[in-house]
Amino acid sequence: MSAADHTAVVLRYIEEVLNTGSQDAVDAFIDPAYVRHDPGLPFTVEGPDGIRQLMGAFRTAFPDIHVACQAVIADGDQVAVHSLVTGTNRGELMGMPPTGKSINMGAIEIYRVAGDKIVEQWVVADNAAMLRQLGIGG
Repeated sequence: MSAADHTAVVLRYIEEVLNTGSQDAVDAFIDPAYVRHDPGLPFTVEGPDGIRQLMGAFRTAFPDIHVACQAVIADGDQVAVHSLVTGTNRGELMGMPPTGKSINMGAIEIYRVAGDKIVEQWVVADNAAMLRQLGIGG
C-alpha cells in the first residue's frame, strides 16, 4: 500500500470509528496486535478491545466528542495527524464528575499502518489544556 492508501485508512478510522463512536467498526481498522503509546492515559490500550475501552471512556465523558483533522502528513507506513478535539463533558472522566464544560484541545498522533489496519499509534495530546478548560487543573 502507498502512503496515500495508509492516509485513507487513518482518515476513515477517524470518521467511521472515533467521530461516530461505532464499536462495531473497530475491527475493520485496528489490528489485533495494535499498541497505543500514550503517556496521558492511566491504562494500556492494546488491540481492538483496548480501543473499545478507550472509546467507551471518552464517549461516556464527552458524548459529542469530535476529532477534526487540521493537517495530515504521510511517509511510508506512517501517517501523522494534527487534530482538534472538541466535546462537552457530560459524564464521568476517569473518576471525576462531569462539569458540563466544553473542551477544545490539540493533539498530534502518528499512526503506523500495515496492510489495511492500524498496528501502532503514538499520541501527544494537550491534556493540561483540557483539564484547565474543565476547571480541574491549575
